[in-house]
Amino acid sequence: MSAGLGAATGCVNGWVAGWQGVTKEPAETAKTAKPAKFDQPDQPDQPDQLTPPAPVSELIQPTESVAGKLPTKPNDLTEVLEHSADCVIQTDALGVITYINPAVRALLGVALERPLGELNFTDFVAADTRLQIATQVVPALLSRGVWLGEITVRLGPGRLLPFSLMALAHRSAEGGAIRFSAVLRDISADVQVRLQTLRQNDILSAITQALPATVVIVDAGGRYCFVNAAFERAVGISAAQILGRTAVDVLGAEEVARRKPHMLKALAGEAVDFVLDYPSEQGTTYLALSCIPLKLNGVMDGFVGISQDITDQRREQQRLAHLAERDPLTGLLNRAGFEQRVERQRWHSESNEQALLYIDLDHFKPVNDQFGHLAGDRLLQLFAHRLGDAVRSSDYVARLGGDEFAILLTGTCNIEAAEAVATKVLAAASEPFDVEGQTLRVSASVGVAVMAQADASLRELLARADRMLYQAKAAGRGRQFSHGLDVASPETLVPEP
Repeated sequence: MSAGLGAATGCVNGWVAGWQGVTKEPAETAKTAKPAKFDQPDQPDQPDQLTPPAPVSELIQPTESVAGKLPTKPNDLTEVLEHSADCVIQTDALGVITYINPAVRALLGVALERPLGELNFTDFVAADTRLQIATQVVPALLSRGVWLGEITVRLGPGRLLPFSLMALAHRSAEGGAIRFSAVLRDISADVQVRLQTLRQNDILSAITQALPATVVIVDAGGRYCFVNAAFERAVGISAAQILGRTAVDVLGAEEVARRKPHMLKALAGEAVDFVLDYPSEQGTTYLALSCIPLKLNGVMDGFVGISQDITDQRREQQRLAHLAERDPLTGLLNRAGFEQRVERQRWHSESNEQALLYIDLDHFKPVNDQFGHLAGDRLLQLFAHRLGDAVRSSDYVARLGGDEFAILLTGTCNIEAAEAVATKVLAAASEPFDVEGQTLRVSASVGVAVMAQADASLRELLARADRMLYQAKAAGRGRQFSHGLDVASPETLVPEP
């Protein structure tokens, strides 16, 4: 090894040792100017051949300006450094500071009259940063001549701040490092933002992992990049087996086909909410899903998918809806539920006509008066059951109130079909009713209305059927009436004890 190369190697080792804090005090080190050996017990000492440190401005050779073809003087660069908000430091091979710009003086409180030779770079770095310099910075400087990263700077007792660092190694003609330059920038605000972002991410992760709803993030390519614990349980495999795979891989082609139209809308930037049902022998399960577009810097980057089992809620809704449109005594539709069916039939039926039977029980009041309301209620229940047997499953039967009932015939309807059903109703009402050991007899009057579909609102149908019913009662009760047709029931009897 040549004497020059040995001297350069000794300089680098001394700088490393100095930054690790294993050299003598900075002032004493500056006086001795003899670098400490760094883990090289077998290497003999070589005579020092160091070039005296030069100001930062002298490290830049004059170059011509491309625009004006004028030389750039070293003092121009010095002026830039003197006015820079970044901290610029230069040290010798041992870490002894040879130059600092005003930004460093202001930050560290270094007076202008204080000799720089009393300061060592290691005086201003935290203990863990010294280890970082030894294990990361120095190897990079030796191999590449430059290092970029973050370090912690000590500004005073108990005051540590994060800084970005660009370190440069300046080499001698023989190739050894003879001095070092560092440009530092306070990134404490950025670090706080970064930490706050990480904290928010941790909070959101904790929330999503605890949610009973499944939460996934699908990227623009259709692959999972996040899934929560609920989704892992739902599909029966771990996140490690899911991430990076497509929905088809995880859910299967058939299931994805049901969701695909909604997923495509989300990928196009539209938020989508929808419900899927899954019939089974145990009943239907309902799943509510939401696809929320995910944008990064204004560019579509996938979507967030949220799903939750709403079977219990849906069944409760159905139960409440059933109660809201059903007569609690007979279980038949009430007036509100019947009106909904009439309107639905009006707009969705393929038939051109709609038929309605308006039914009123004859001689029902004496039943209540003689046998009590409980007996009357039981008779109404039995009659409601008979009405259900007299019509098709597609027809609608309702109790409109008291002893008034109505039947809406669906499908192809005409006056003949309606009158045939009315005849069945008259027969059902004329049969005796066994109520708590008593044989009770009533009859019914039926008004039949058949109208064009476009005109067949519930109000119009009931109005016409009511007029037919009035005529049936006026003709002697126990009969049906429709457009002048007067048909009596097989027998019209009053209750017998």
